[in-house]
Amino acid sequence: MTELSNASQHAKTYYCRHMTPGVVGYRGMNVYIPLDTIKAMAPSFDGKPVYIDHRDIELENIQDEADGYVTQTFFLPEDGWLWSKVLMISDKGIREMDSGKSISNSHRPIEWGDAGKYLNIPYQKSVKSSVFTHLGIVDDPRYEDAKVFTPEQFKNYKKTLADQSNELHNSKNHGVKRMLNLFKMKREAVETVDTDTMVELQNAAGETVAMSIGDMVKAVEEKTAADIAAEEAAKVVTEQELTNTKEVEVDGVRMPVTDLVAKYKELQNAKDEADKKATDEAAQKALADAAAQKVADEAAAKAAAEGQKHFDALNNANEKDNVDTIIIQTSSDKAAIGQSRYGSSTQE
Repeated sequence: MTELSNASQHAKTYYCRHMTPGVVGYRGMNVYIPLDTIKAMAPSFDGKPVYIDHRDIELENIQDEADGYVTQTFFLPEDGWLWSKVLMISDKGIREMDSGKSISNSHRPIEWGDAGKYLNIPYQKSVKSSVFTHLGIVDDPRYEDAKVFTPEQFKNYKKTLADQSNELHNSKNHGVKRMLNLFKMKREAVETVDTDTMVELQNAAGETVAMSIGDMVKAVEEKTAADIAAEEAAKVVTEQELTNTKEVEVDGVRMPVTDLVAKYKELQNAKDEADKKATDEAAQKALADAAAQKVADEAAAKAAAEGQKHFDALNNANEKDNVDTIIIQTSSDKAAIGQSRYGSSTQE
């Protein structure tokens, strides 16, 4: 590697907390990056350059321009963040790291997912696969709590996490992993809490999650309603458990519960029987109506066929070749026929 002209001191190691699962702003839209994607991306960061500010990478100039390199990337379950161990090799890069500036990673998405909601926060895209390109030393990181640690600071930070975890495990509220962090949708500090206020905490798996006050209220209300329903269900008794010693007032008269059940069944059975009878009668009437309609349709069809037959006969009469002719005979015609058959009857 080409020696940097401004490297007057030895290289220094730092630990950088730079990425956590959730929804982040990216080029004017909300993008969701899930934990599984982040864990899959981690190995692609090792060996990548560290720069002051973000910049486009030119492979042939990396050795001359890089201020440091990522040497190890890992996910820390205790705080739910992705960390990178980096080796800074330029004097300017070391000064920037020591100055209190923050860091921000850069990665290139390979596969996008659909839009949706994460902890009630809408996003337009999700990242299913991506690779890291470089780490930038910046003033305004994409992740607000991104931070640079020296090796000693990182060691103390992990010890603090372990002490908090042990303390919480020994308390009654061992399910909560750390103090609640309240923020609005844009992660602004809040003085008043409402249903849109987000509460950031860590779950039992050590993952950082966020939940709105409104969603928590709804969950508790649903749980309370379910508990009430369970208590009411516990009060239900079977018919066999009832005895004549248990009475209720019906229309001003004390009545054993067993008698009440029997009368209710009687009423219900009568209603069911009436409903069944009405249904059967309606079905029978429908069948009779259908049969009568069929007879009427057949008679109408037959009459129509006969009418058509007579019409066709009259309409085609003038087209027949052999037409019967009626001949009217007069008296002289008849006499002529007789003479031709029997001869003349005149005497000479």
